[in-house]
Amino acid sequence: MRIRDWDRNLKIRLIGEFFVGATFWMFFPFMTLYFSESLGKSLTGLLLVISQALSVVTNLFGGYCADRFGRKKMMVFASYAQAIISIFFALACYPKFESPILAFVFFALLGALGSFYYPASQAMVADVVPENERTSVFAVFYTTNNLNVVIGPIIGSLFIDNYRFELILADAIVLGLLGFVIQKWISETAPALQPGAETIVNTNNHWYDVAVEQVKSYTIIVKDKIFFLFIFAGVLLSQTYMQLDLLIPVYVKEVVKKSISVSWLPNIDYTIGGIHLYVPPTIEFSANNVFGAIVAENGLIVILFTLVTTRIVKRFSEKFIFMWSALLYAISMVYIAFTTGYLGFFVAMFIFTIAEIMTAGVQMDFIARIAPEDLRGQYYAASGLRWTVGRLLAPISIMGSQLLGFRFTFLSISILAVFSAWLYFYLFTKADQLYPKQTSNV
Repeated sequence: MRIRDWDRNLKIRLIGEFFVGATFWMFFPFMTLYFSESLGKSLTGLLLVISQALSVVTNLFGGYCADRFGRKKMMVFASYAQAIISIFFALACYPKFESPILAFVFFALLGALGSFYYPASQAMVADVVPENERTSVFAVFYTTNNLNVVIGPIIGSLFIDNYRFELILADAIVLGLLGFVIQKWISETAPALQPGAETIVNTNNHWYDVAVEQVKSYTIIVKDKIFFLFIFAGVLLSQTYMQLDLLIPVYVKEVVKKSISVSWLPNIDYTIGGIHLYVPPTIEFSANNVFGAIVAENGLIVILFTLVTTRIVKRFSEKFIFMWSALLYAISMVYIAFTTGYLGFFVAMFIFTIAEIMTAGVQMDFIARIAPEDLRGQYYAASGLRWTVGRLLAPISIMGSQLLGFRFTFLSISILAVFSAWLYFYLFTKADQLYPKQTSNV
């Protein structure tokens, strides 16, 4: 499905979410390192666990609200709310008012509010795109979003030490603009809110009535054993890729303790047409520069190979795709465990990213295939538990590295990835029997 044939809602979101992601990734990958240096590894790990517990709750209500109150309304609310919180977050990082604890509180709230945006945004794609086209549409969003993973960390690594306030403030401005654009130009797509559909929103409900109804709704989803196993396997596997902005930057800081000097040919020092060009024979790279380059490598591989990989993997069964993706994640963790030089991180990240792009688009297509139409938002929100619950557990690795060392911690994570590969093999064998696809894979 060509982008020019997309629904207008998706075209607008594709552009808006790119700019939001670009500014977000200028500071986000470096925040764990900032908090661990300011507050200590143990306290940072504990606070991250608490903040993700909050995200688990908001993620569930985000799906409920997307189905009951509409995709557009929740996306507008989340964008404006994140913009306001980002302003306070920036102020907490301003040198004259700097408070790492307050900064962490706003950082956690920023993540929790994102749980109201993404279930609605993903459900919107399922609302307006035919089932056989969803994989390619999700893949385009995934690829475009990762373009900012290339741009953001590279720019951020140059400015994060001295301009953290300005980078976060820029993100607040872009978030506010996104909310305005969605409010003005995007239309509602929730089936229950379309003309002629029977509305199911009860504005007289109290918040506790909504909470009870929400628990009942998710009890139904938990009874879907295939979907439950899908979430459980995803939580286990998330312990690998969650380390990209948790344990890996801390480990890079340990390995790259000092600036790295890279020497090459003699001085480049020329004057051509009145233009003076000088490149010194030795360039210094800090740990932030190295980590920024590793994250940018991840994003660049995603951009270059996701669409091609998606077309290739569509020839194979979902069981094969998810199982081998998990095994490659395990291999990347083992490689990192035995890496003692910064170049090894780039090799490990290549393997890591290939594992990541194998399931881009396919996982969202699978959820859309098994979810009842009137529960899509809640299914997408529940699928987000792979990340929210995974992120709830992932910070334990930071505390574990202090007690057990980096190598044992990374090896333990790789074992979880291998177990998730077995779970994927089992659940997709069952899923192919219960939820046959419209078009068959080989």
